Amino acid sequence: MKRSDLRALILIAALAAASMVIFIFFRSRNAISADNPPDAMGNTPGNLYNEGYACEDEDGTVYFANPYDGGRLYSMKNDMSSIKRLSTSSVYYINVYGKRIYYCLITGDSDAGVGIALHFKGLYSSDKNGKNAVSLVDENTFKTSLVGNYLYTQAYSTQEAQRLLKIKIDKSENTVIEDFQIDPCGIAPGAIYHPSTSNLSLCKMDAATGSDQMISQTKVWQPIMDGGNIYFISPADDYKIAALGSDGSSVVLTEESADCYNVLNGVIYYNVINTEQPCLMRRNADGSTDRIYEGSTTNIQMTSTYTYFRGYGTDVPVYVTPTAGPVNVQPFSAAQEAALKYISEEK
Repeated sequence: MKRSDLRALILIAALAAASMVIFIFFRSRNAISADNPPDAMGNTPGNLYNEGYACEDEDGTVYFANPYDGGRLYSMKNDMSSIKRLSTSSVYYINVYGKRIYYCLITGDSDAGVGIALHFKGLYSSDKNGKNAVSLVDENTFKTSLVGNYLYTQAYSTQEAQRLLKIKIDKSENTVIEDFQIDPCGIAPGAIYHPSTSNLSLCKMDAATGSDQMISQTKVWQPIMDGGNIYFISPADDYKIAALGSDGSSVVLTEESADCYNVLNGVIYYNVINTEQPCLMRRNADGSTDRIYEGSTTNIQMTSTYTYFRGYGTDVPVYVTPTAGPVNVQPFSAAQEAALKYISEEK
């Protein structure tokens, strides 16, 4: 063999080895490790029932879909400072744990201030800076929650009917849950609380094994475990908010009926069903109540510092008020200002 041929073979081998090293590096960098503790939760159940447009991480960072920028993924501190765009993807059902963000993708054209064009396509995960996105489910997804190392998501496509998927975050497992009507948003450490799909009695599913059992004959809707109590909209009590204590007893907490609510640290925000005077109410941890906003509301998202909501049937404006303490409803202008800055930079 000529010396020149030998050098060529060595060069080819070196390039092949380098390519393999680079491939392995990027593959390992994008790989998701299934090392969450069993009680890990990606969001609060109340936020997920309200379509998961916001999620507060353990360090106080809030990840949210900015409706002033077509629902694109943003982050900020929980005092609404340091707002920045993380991705041009429009998202909802945001879950965050460890080093990763998980979200359902919303595709479609939208302009700032107009809202979101709802064409759902896919469940994704990315780094917390929005980089290195990985597809987990390549079909339409919604109602998604993270418990431990598993994502539960409602999915459907033109080829497949709606079904509930249980997916390990490293993609090593993908299971279809037999009862596709189970709502996976009612997460708790290691479990999912949900109404029975046959009679609305309270059930508890083990998030790791998928085993499901009825734990109370009480009829519930959108159960939320918070501080040792299970809150729920009570069909038996004209859809008022009630709570189930650890002793199994149930108590009605509101005088008004509700069709939308959220709970965090014993504070309840709920949209009052009233055709003449709909409003957003708050029941404080001490049992007192405050009237927050006049008009029907939806998509109530709670963090430790602020609670966000919007008028029914509209994407914008979004309003914000302190989660507890004095009521001070203001437009979420910081999100709008940040969106306009990014949009102007693109022109």
